[in-house]
Amino acid sequence: MDFSIVATTLEKMEQTSSRIELTNHLVQLFNNTPSHVLDKVIYLIQGKVGPDYEGAEMGIAEKMVIRVISNTTGVSVDRIYQIYQKTGDLGDVA
Repeated sequence: MDFSIVATTLEKMEQTSSRIELTNHLVQLFNNTPSHVLDKVIYLIQGKVGPDYEGAEMGIAEKMVIRVISNTTGVSVDRIYQIYQKTGDLGDVA
């Protein structure tokens, strides 16, 4: 399965506040997800890389991500942090 399908679904979900529409987006995603990767997609949607009992975590702190964005873009850490405070999403900041 192409990750862009998951990303597109999440982008659509960000654009709506209707619980019915949110549910419909998830239903469509799950219906189009092969069964052998469905569990992985569900964990990703929850912001996880696997079940809690496995103890797998990304382990990347927000400050580290802010520094990486700053280093790759040349924008100051302070400015990145200001943008992050407004958007609340480091993906959007990047």
